[in-house]
Amino acid sequence: MQNPPGTPPVDVASFKAWGDFAADKHSLYFEGKRTDDNGGGNSLDIKTLHQVEFRPPWDPDLLGLILRDANFLYINGHRLADPESFRVLAQKSWDQRGKFSTTFNPCIAVPFGPWDTLARTRTKILLNGEQLDADPDTFSVVRWMPGSLLTWRDKNGLQRKVLDKENLAWDEDLTKHCLDFSLLEKKVFWRKGPACKQEELPGLDPEQFQPISDAVAQYQDSLYTIIETESGDRKLEIVKLDDPNLIINKRFNAGKRHGYLLTRAEG
Repeated sequence: MQNPPGTPPVDVASFKAWGDFAADKHSLYFEGKRTDDNGGGNSLDIKTLHQVEFRPPWDPDLLGLILRDANFLYINGHRLADPESFRVLAQKSWDQRGKFSTTFNPCIAVPFGPWDTLARTRTKILLNGEQLDADPDTFSVVRWMPGSLLTWRDKNGLQRKVLDKENLAWDEDLTKHCLDFSLLEKKVFWRKGPACKQEELPGLDPEQFQPISDAVAQYQDSLYTIIETESGDRKLEIVKLDDPNLIINKRFNAGKRHGYLLTRAEG
C-alpha cells in the first residue's frame, strides 16, 4: 500500500486495521486507500473505537462499515462529526418478492439479504456508508430500488443516483425475471399468464407498491391478490381494506371489521 504524492507515507509502526478500515498516526484508510488525515485534535481514539451495532428492528449493515470513537463516526474511512446524531432511517432488501414469499419459510417474516441501509447524522444522509449530496432536513425518498437506484427530493429539487448500472438494467428488463409482481423505476407489472406474460398496472407509484407474498401486494389502502382459477388461468383481484391505515405485515391482520389472512398461492 502506498499513499498518493504530497501525503505522508504509510507509518508501519503505528498502522492498525479494523476490517476494511485502518489508521496510522498520519492517515485514515479504507479498502487499502488513504481517505483522510489523522492527527492533531481530530486524531482517532483507539481506546474508544468500536463498531456501531444497530438496535432492533434494524438488521446489521452488511454493505457499509460504521465505527465510532468518543468524538467521531468513521464511515467507509471518512470521519464525520456528531456521532450521537447518527440514526437509521430505513432498510430495504434487495429481494423484492415480499417477506412472505414462498421462497422463504412461510412462517417467518424475514426478507433475504443483502439490504440497503439509509441513515443520517445531523448534517449528512448516508446510503450503505456512502455520503449523498442531500439535505437531511428536507430529504424524502421518491424511488428506491435497493442495489440499483435511489431518487430523492430535498430543498434543491429532484436528484437521481444510479447505484449499479448492471443491477438497474436487470431490474428494468422484464425478460430477465419472472416475478409475480415486478417493480420498475416508474411502472408496476403483475404476471398475468404463463411464459412470464406481464401486464402493467397503470397509474401506480412503484415506491408505494409493497409485495407481501407470491400472491399478495399492498398499495395504499388496497390489496392486490393474484388468484389461480380451476382452468389454470390467473386473475387479479383488488380488495379495499376496511381500515385505510392498516399495514399488512403479519400472517393475520385485524382491520376494523374484517381480518386478513395471508395464505400460500397455489400453482
